[in-house]
Amino acid sequence: MTAPQPIEGWDDRRLFGTGDLAVFLGGSEDSFTGLLIVLMQKADHGNLARLRLAFPREVRAWEVWNSMSPVPTFAELREALADAEHGAALMREWRARG
Repeated sequence: MTAPQPIEGWDDRRLFGTGDLAVFLGGSEDSFTGLLIVLMQKADHGNLARLRLAFPREVRAWEVWNSMSPVPTFAELREALADAEHGAALMREWRARG
């Protein structure tokens, strides 16, 4: 997953809603990305799995953001996504050796 590029002055800004998450991912609340996030919120497990196949970066960001408490800042979410990707890479490597 390509790390979202920082927006100057936004590292300490909290991502309170889906519009903020869409901006974090390079979109806006009413862009395709913003509407995709709303769709993810409404999707059942099967449809979320289908969305994950087509939009893995966006679904992963939404899952990590949704699991964080308190609401993360841009910097905290970027760091959590980097940690999650590193953990996933280690797991893939471990399974390949198995």
